[in-house]
Amino acid sequence: MKKNRITAVALSLLVLGACHKESNPSDKTGDGYWTLIEAMDSNGVVYTRTYPFNYTARSSRNGYTVVSGIDTLPTLSHNTTDSLNFWFLKLPSANIRYRIVNFSDTTRLKDDEVGVTLHHATWGTYSSSGFISNANRNLIDSINVTITGGKIKIDIPEIAMYINNAFTLDSLQLLGNVLIEK
Repeated sequence: MKKNRITAVALSLLVLGACHKESNPSDKTGDGYWTLIEAMDSNGVVYTRTYPFNYTARSSRNGYTVVSGIDTLPTLSHNTTDSLNFWFLKLPSANIRYRIVNFSDTTRLKDDEVGVTLHHATWGTYSSSGFISNANRNLIDSINVTITGGKIKIDIPEIAMYINNAFTLDSLQLLGNVLIEK
C-alpha cells in the first residue's frame, strides 16, 4: 500500500513537471520592449506602460509563421502573459520591409505583408489596424526585419491596435520599439 502511494506521488510529480515544461513557449531569450498608451486623463496626461521582451518564440498557426516577443513565461500558478506577435506568410530569411496590414482571422497575407497581434493578459487580444493611430489615419509605412546569424530583429513602428469581438470594441496605441531574438 505504501509503495502504491509513493508510485502515485512520483507519477503526479512527473505529470506536473511535464505540464510545466510544455507550457514554456520558448527557451530563447529576447531583448527589446514595446510600449502602450494605456490611458489618458481629462487633463490630457498620457499614461504609458513598457513591456519587456524577455523571451521569444516561433510557431506555426493558421498557416502562418508567428514570431512572438513575450514578457514572462507562463507557470502553473500564472498562466497568462503579455505578448506581441508578428504573423508572416513564411518565416523571414533575409532583410526585408513588410507592409503592416489590417489583420483579422479572415486576412490572407501576401509575401510582403505582416499582421500584428498584441495579447494583453488583462484586456484581451488586439490586432493591427494598418494605421499609425486613431487620430492619424495614414497607413503605416512598413516594418524592417533584419536577419543576423539566423536571429530575427524587428523594428516596430507606432501602430493603432484594436479589439473587436462580441463584447468589446476598443483600441490602444502601440508605440513600437524593437524585438530582438538572442
